[in-house]
Amino acid sequence: MDLTIGRGRTLDRRDVAAAAGLCAVMCGVFWVFGSGDSLRVTFVPGAVVTFALIVVLHRTATPLPAPGRALPVYAVALGWQLLHFAEEFQTGFWHRFPALYGGAPYEPATFVWFNMASYVLFGAATAVAVGRGRGAVLMPSLFFVVYGTLGNAITHLVWAVMVGGYFPGLVTACGYLVIGPVLLRRMWPGATWWHVAAVTSVLALVLVPLLVAVAR
Repeated sequence: MDLTIGRGRTLDRRDVAAAAGLCAVMCGVFWVFGSGDSLRVTFVPGAVVTFALIVVLHRTATPLPAPGRALPVYAVALGWQLLHFAEEFQTGFWHRFPALYGGAPYEPATFVWFNMASYVLFGAATAVAVGRGRGAVLMPSLFFVVYGTLGNAITHLVWAVMVGGYFPGLVTACGYLVIGPVLLRRMWPGATWWHVAAVTSVLALVLVPLLVAVAR
């Protein structure tokens, strides 16, 4: 793979339109198929913040990330996500999480398949968007960065406070306090730590009130 592919190419209006369409589809799936309000207060806000970031990247003519800089860290983050999933599955996240938001437990097999399929989608989208410079599929790639890493850290810490102790997935989610900011900078050429802090703050301001207010 040419590690310079994507460098200098910016998102055009068609890329933003594709991101808007993918965001709408993702939000629709999360809204309809989530158990109770579980995905409505987590994945839907994460998708909206991700799309807002894509709009910012477009309006500021930010180039797509260079594969040699972004892909290795993305691969580490996906690998860490497998460990995070293992902790969640072993400690009962599939029934504790929806119960907080008025939902029935997810079927274990469905929970496994949904997560594994999502990781394949994130990896494939990133290979195309970053590796081949195709901004039209950047939405699912960045969704993992915004919600899969930063959002995971925020939500698990909030849930631990809410229940007054350990909540399934907490230990490995804390790893994203380091991985998430580093990955966001690698995926956002020219970003400073202030940019990373701004995105994290916006995400927290959106997520935290919802996580607390909607909990049963």
